[in-house]
Amino acid sequence: MNKARVNIIGPFPPPFGGISVHMQRIYSYLKNETVTFYNTSNLNFVEAKQFSKIKLFLLFFKFRQLIHYHSTSINIRLVLGFYALLNNKIYLHAHGASLTDQLKSKSWRSRLLKLVLPKVNIISSNSEIYDFIKSNYSPLTLHLFDAFIPPLYDDTLFNSVIKTIELPKSKYLISMTGWFSIYKDQDLYGYDIMLQTLQKLRAKNIDVSFVASVNGIANDELYNSFIAERDKLNLSNNFHLIMDDLPELYPVILASDIFVRPTNTDGNAVSIKEALWFQVPVIASDIVPRPAKVITFKNRMVDDLTNKIEKQLLSTSKKDQKRTVQNQRFEHPIIKEIYGFK
Repeated sequence: MNKARVNIIGPFPPPFGGISVHMQRIYSYLKNETVTFYNTSNLNFVEAKQFSKIKLFLLFFKFRQLIHYHSTSINIRLVLGFYALLNNKIYLHAHGASLTDQLKSKSWRSRLLKLVLPKVNIISSNSEIYDFIKSNYSPLTLHLFDAFIPPLYDDTLFNSVIKTIELPKSKYLISMTGWFSIYKDQDLYGYDIMLQTLQKLRAKNIDVSFVASVNGIANDELYNSFIAERDKLNLSNNFHLIMDDLPELYPVILASDIFVRPTNTDGNAVSIKEALWFQVPVIASDIVPRPAKVITFKNRMVDDLTNKIEKQLLSTSKKDQKRTVQNQRFEHPIIKEIYGFK
């Protein structure tokens, strides 16, 4: 066991997203170790301390302890970067495009971040981020680790979630997840193009419905526009939004014929890994490199997405919702290689 304490900082669900799910599951593996968890989300997670400015300040005095920061705030990344002048165990985790976007910026914060970068350790969740940092900067260490940690199937939980969300009764069901949020003046998670795709599929007399687990609404205008357009197209009964906080997303994925990830930017999406773990076909935008088994479509191209979904639906038969998966402990390399736990 590592004698030095480990401090892990990031959001816990709800809402469920790539980082928060990773935090929840890494907690399940390390809750009995010498680890302190800090929750950066607004809602309380009993087993983790609520993160605050005071907690951030107190981390300065833990200069012999490992500090692993998962969230995206450039201000906190900067503070921890300056802490790294005395502590060589500061790890900044890049799950998505936030770190590269911050480094590409011309702001004063970006310039400071570049100055402290040689003192910190960087963990990247995908090869695109890893390659960018490796080619342009020299952090203390640079690591490439998949953020995915699979859930273990639980029959009681599965049945409870399916009963609660009241899925549409169509022949085919397509699932997705994400925030209502804007990135580079576009719908980040692709709700708009999914709505257009649904319209095209149903116009072809394909009995299909979409269901989306909504992590949150970061842009009210985008959400209201989606609802108005969905009502205008008479698709309210065929594009179901799950606004409630679910204990796990995987029952929704398991109940689906296809999981779609239509984002216009991405990290190494945990939801894709989860769908593949449960043997559910995945279709995703080609905006970043995807796992080998993922079917990709041209980013933001509705016709290509529609064709890929139609082809996949017609080529496979409906599988049992409760697919057989490997019920085994999944050892994440961060636990041993970074934290030092066996």
